[in-house]
Amino acid sequence: LRGHRCFRVLGPADVPHDGIAGISYATVELCEDVVEEGDLQLAETLTLLVQEWRTLVEKSKFERFEGQIRQVLEDLGPMPPAEEAGDRALWVAALVNPLPGLGVAFEIRPQALLAPTVRERLQVVLDGIRGSIGHVSGTAPLF
Repeated sequence: LRGHRCFRVLGPADVPHDGIAGISYATVELCEDVVEEGDLQLAETLTLLVQEWRTLVEKSKFERFEGQIRQVLEDLGPMPPAEEAGDRALWVAALVNPLPGLGVAFEIRPQALLAPTVRERLQVVLDGIRGSIGHVSGTAPLF
């Protein structure tokens, strides 16, 4: 399933017998990302963490090919503003866990996507990027 807005799947996906091959259908509800007090501040901390993470990864041997992070950033587009804290968290999850993978972080995308609140989504990516910084810098290897 793929969407352009936040949604929750309310039941199992269905592939109709007379449908187009490879197309799944599901009942969903649209959700709004409610940015609560404190979320904005957490989202703002991601700016410096992303800069630190990028510097460490680009100076290391983790890129699968030269310029991989530049390409990922180009594909993702600009980081959403802190006021869009939920989107910003998902953007960071995509950066830290790109495809092809870098092997610098635990997989956080599913957990970020499943987080029921903006605050929980932010916490997932904050823990993920901080863990990755520790791993890449060598101060706290993850694996």
